[in-house]
Amino acid sequence: MRRLLVAGLALLTLSPAFADEQVLYHFSSHAAFSPGDLVLDDSGNLYGVTQLDGANGLGTVFRYSPNGQYTVLHDFGGGSDGAGPVAGLIGDSAGNLYGTTPYGGPSNQGTVFKIAPNGTETVLYAFKGGSDGAYPHSRLTRDRHGNLYGTTSAGGNTGEWGVSWGTVFRITRDGRKETIYAFQSGTDAQNPTGGVIRDAAGILYGTTMLGGATGYGAVYKITPDGHESVLASMPDVYMSNPGSELVADGAGNLYGTTPNSTGTIFKVTPEGVLSTLVAFRASHKLGQVPYSTLLIDSGGNLFGTAMNGGHHVKGDRSGCGSVFKVTPLGKMETLHLFTGKKDGCVPVGGLTADGSDNFFGTTQSGDHRERGTIFKVSQ
Repeated sequence: MRRLLVAGLALLTLSPAFADEQVLYHFSSHAAFSPGDLVLDDSGNLYGVTQLDGANGLGTVFRYSPNGQYTVLHDFGGGSDGAGPVAGLIGDSAGNLYGTTPYGGPSNQGTVFKIAPNGTETVLYAFKGGSDGAYPHSRLTRDRHGNLYGTTSAGGNTGEWGVSWGTVFRITRDGRKETIYAFQSGTDAQNPTGGVIRDAAGILYGTTMLGGATGYGAVYKITPDGHESVLASMPDVYMSNPGSELVADGAGNLYGTTPNSTGTIFKVTPEGVLSTLVAFRASHKLGQVPYSTLLIDSGGNLFGTAMNGGHHVKGDRSGCGSVFKVTPLGKMETLHLFTGKKDGCVPVGGLTADGSDNFFGTTQSGDHRERGTIFKVSQ
């Protein structure tokens, strides 16, 4: 059976220099692009989601094979099966895929789903809103027992004016949904859009777009007994709204991105000390606005995408973005600058690596028809 490799969670071994970018696939229309990270199996197949296309215009789950074949495994219908997936997938050793949709289900509050290798979709849970949670935008995390962990961006505790701050949940292998933590008002972390990562002790770590001591977002942790604490608060508007998953190095340091202004890459130590590893500049030729989850290798180097910056295209001075590498000391280099021509433009998702010096990702647009792409960057 195919083994699926989850991007962003493992320490990878990669060579440092890259020179070649190749577009593997052009999506069929501007509405068809993959907003989440891809996932790779050990046969070289790539799996992902599209948000707005398919038979019903409500998104798909797809497979792209090494021989160039693009296959839609599931078309979302917007009813009980979900709609509009934005987060990447994860997989298990049996070849099943797991993901979330922010909409759909009987209450239209989002779903957690499973796709079998033959393409059969099963809704594992449909959110009800209110205290149950609503609108999951995150990728899932799976433990060795088969339990799934994720976040909802809303729902949980509801305060004045009906405002709610989101939840962290678990779907057990026997199908039960448990709310691990419901975020609160005040200085608590609030409104997660990224997922959680889990360490060997079962501690969960994540980010929220809002909340913390400043209101600009936070990094939090949750112990196995459900105790939540804010590890670090984003200091100001220029380093605010972290929305992606974290990655961790071997010493327990956490790394993530903030997209506001021109963006940053930050580091949080196990003691909660926050520092800026990279501050992107308005004139940054290496890219701007890192939005997605990073990859980390065994040497502590970080790899990711920036949505903007780099080459400008006619009529748009924001630039087409880049693939980059950052050393543990914060030195940054470009692996590829997108031109907005045949190579794509605006990489919204993160990267997936195959262990043989190849990175895979997606762009939101690219050619004269403004279609998204699947790309490969190789040494």
